[in-house]
Amino acid sequence: CSDVQKITELVIAIMKIVKIHFKINFNEDSVSYQRFVTHLKFFSARVFERQLYQDSMKELYEIVVGQNTYAYTGVKKVAQFIEKTYNKI
Repeated sequence: CSDVQKITELVIAIMKIVKIHFKINFNEDSVSYQRFVTHLKFFSARVFERQLYQDSMKELYEIVVGQNTYAYTGVKKVAQFIEKTYNKI
């Protein structure tokens, strides 16, 4: 199983979780969708490389989590999937 294949599989799985959790359909022709996919590709690569993402926006993250628990539960579902499927987090 190549790295590209593992990344692709994870991206597809995350998109399914997001689609189901948020009850949305993606407009695959939109710039927002393409940007989301790009972010997922880089995120997935970091997962398999066990590379932490250093972000200086921790305070913003905490505010968003505090104000939008629904979004946070979606993030938790993705994290749980990765931990269960790939034994990583």
